[in-house]
Amino acid sequence: MNHRNPTRGRRSSPGGGWLVAVLALIVVVAAGYFLVQRARQPAHAPAAAPTATTAPAPASTAPVVDHPIGKAETGPASASTAPL
Repeated sequence: MNHRNPTRGRRSSPGGGWLVAVLALIVVVAAGYFLVQRARQPAHAPAAAPTATTAPAPASTAPVVDHPIGKAETGPASASTAPL
């Protein structure tokens, strides 16, 4: 009663190996196509030269911003534990 079954433990159908091979081939071809298309594109697309109608405004019309960094204290920090 101790018969060996050679197909015991097999989970795939006889055509399963071909299916996996075809899917792997499709993935490889798609990845190759993607890499070729990516290589054909220029690394940096040239920016269009601005025309007279889209030229930025001169720097003199930009608003002046008073930055607080000029008012910062640069001396040594106090060691007090008083709340700010």
